[in-house]
Amino acid sequence: MLWVVQVFSMSLHQSAVLSPLVTIWPKTNSNSLWVKFFNYNFIVALLLAIGSFIFTNYAVVVSSKWTISSYSLQIFLLVFAICLHLFNRRTLINLQFYIGAFIADFLVYVPLLFVILFYKPELSTLLYFQVLFIWAGVITGLIALKSRIKIKKVDKDFFKEVSKFSRWLILTSSAQWFSGNFFLIAVGSVSGPAGMGIIRIGQSAMGVFSVLFLAIENRVPFSASKLLHFEGKNSFKKYMFDLFKKGEALIIIGASLVSATSVFIIRVVYGASYENYYWVLILFSLLQIFIFTSTILQITLRTLEKTQIIFVAYVITSLTSIILAFPLVENFGILGAIAGLFLTQIIAIAWYFFNLFKKWKTV
Repeated sequence: MLWVVQVFSMSLHQSAVLSPLVTIWPKTNSNSLWVKFFNYNFIVALLLAIGSFIFTNYAVVVSSKWTISSYSLQIFLLVFAICLHLFNRRTLINLQFYIGAFIADFLVYVPLLFVILFYKPELSTLLYFQVLFIWAGVITGLIALKSRIKIKKVDKDFFKEVSKFSRWLILTSSAQWFSGNFFLIAVGSVSGPAGMGIIRIGQSAMGVFSVLFLAIENRVPFSASKLLHFEGKNSFKKYMFDLFKKGEALIIIGASLVSATSVFIIRVVYGASYENYYWVLILFSLLQIFIFTSTILQITLRTLEKTQIIFVAYVITSLTSIILAFPLVENFGILGAIAGLFLTQIIAIAWYFFNLFKKWKTV
């Protein structure tokens, strides 16, 4: 449950801060605008940390199984630090300060890995270690950006400007949880831990695709926004279409390789007892083709500042998930859940295409 709190907070942070940052800032590349974002991020990070602290303290009221109040302080510190680190990291990457970003990430993750492997602390102590290492990354990031750091009075007009862009994305983050996760909730409820374990096999094996998606999210929105602002919609359209063709080709090649070696991957990584579930890997690898298409369309819409369309898509797919999740899982098991994930992606892509072509002339 602690992981869910952290991931949900990061999802809101992505919508409230990082997406506006890579869409609005490139249009001016102004130092003063970045400083406003820095102040804005600090306040959003604090609010998310406070929200996580409150939820962690009172989660047991929602479910008696969520007894996580003893970790509330660690979660507060962790969420706050992660928000600051992600903001610095995204800025360093956008400014092509790759060495600074690498060193900051190194300090966050590598020492933590050594602590886990050799010290093996209990969860409470591990969270404090994680906070410590993240703050090392935050400080490193600030040192790399020291020429751009200049704390000023918070600009209320700036908050209004960013909120116009991010309000639909914040709502989207909430709706997004129901869109795909409701099928996983249904698997856990109907099939128990065994069913969830099989789903996790498919998800974990898709890590190689996650690297590509992460690279796209780190770089493309910034470049696309800058291109649209300075060179116009035709150059922007060509850039996104070329990216789609090249990226989709890589995804298809990767999906084909995973599908062809699915039995071998299952046997080596998870053991021969799970070989019969090789088809889960095949379906999850094919699902990445649809996820990539959806990701490119979302970036396009965010760059065009048509974020309401993304929110509506998640509302539609969330309702679809809520209605169909349990019937599909109860009748078809894990296959039904994966089919539901395909269905929600197809619905979202169709909605994005329909609205994108309809709205393009207004750009």
